[in-house]
Amino acid sequence: MKPTPYPKGDKERLIVLEQQIIALDEARKLQAAEYERRLTDLNHSHNRALEVQATYVTEEKFQVKIEAIEEIRRNDIRTIYTAIAVGIAFLTTIIVLAIFLTPH
Repeated sequence: MKPTPYPKGDKERLIVLEQQIIALDEARKLQAAEYERRLTDLNHSHNRALEVQATYVTEEKFQVKIEAIEEIRRNDIRTIYTAIAVGIAFLTTIIVLAIFLTPH
């Protein structure tokens, strides 16, 4: 970048320097406002990401639920087998009683 050509007199140089300082201050203010805007956007994006993340189920929670479902299924199968065994025992008892109580 080329240096800015200054007017020859000290007064003119001082005016140019003051204008440059004012311009730099304004540029800093604009940059600070832009940083603030970007940080606000990032914070909102982060909050939205957390909200979306809260709708997901973690692998650990999923596994716990699957194991609970599997345990219920195993218990249901045991209950069904127990009911079948009781039914068979009951029918066997009826058949045996019928055989012994029927006159021959």
